[in-house]
Amino acid sequence: MPSSESDNQQPNQPVTSNSSEGQNQETSGKQTWNQAKANVFIDTSNNDELVTATREAMNSWNKTGAFTFKETTNKNEANIVVQQVEDNTTSAAGVTTTSYNPLTNHLLKAQVKLNTYYLQNENYDYSYQRVVNTAEHELGHVIGLQHTNTASVMYPAGSYHSIQEQDINAARDLYKSAYAA
Repeated sequence: MPSSESDNQQPNQPVTSNSSEGQNQETSGKQTWNQAKANVFIDTSNNDELVTATREAMNSWNKTGAFTFKETTNKNEANIVVQQVEDNTTSAAGVTTTSYNPLTNHLLKAQVKLNTYYLQNENYDYSYQRVVNTAEHELGHVIGLQHTNTASVMYPAGSYHSIQEQDINAARDLYKSAYAA
């Protein structure tokens, strides 16, 4: 995962990282939330398809038991903000930006951008299910998951796969201490 962290980064300052579809991630450590749950504010300019797809993606992750997303209507209570963008200068249908504490590797905030240039452009043939898969993929990054090279929601291109058993196991591995408590 490319990071904006500089060589002069202060140890107590948040670090920002980006991940996007089609881009491999490389990190010095696994960033996770301090618990296996987070609040989400959906800010998609009343785009009903993106709102519904995001809620469905959250529900799909919630059903796994590996992580719990809770929607909030108060942006100030959110750990995660989901927004829409329309950007033809990138090849990404979705991008997630996180900020984390470099001392604890705990995530502090996340922003998911769903790119309507691809997701809702008939020239790119994204079905509703592929839009949901894209939201699931980006929420996987929010959880702390990396890209995979196998049939997985975390496969970095195409959004053809929904959450698979390997994705659930990877999320459980990241938060195993949360389940032991």
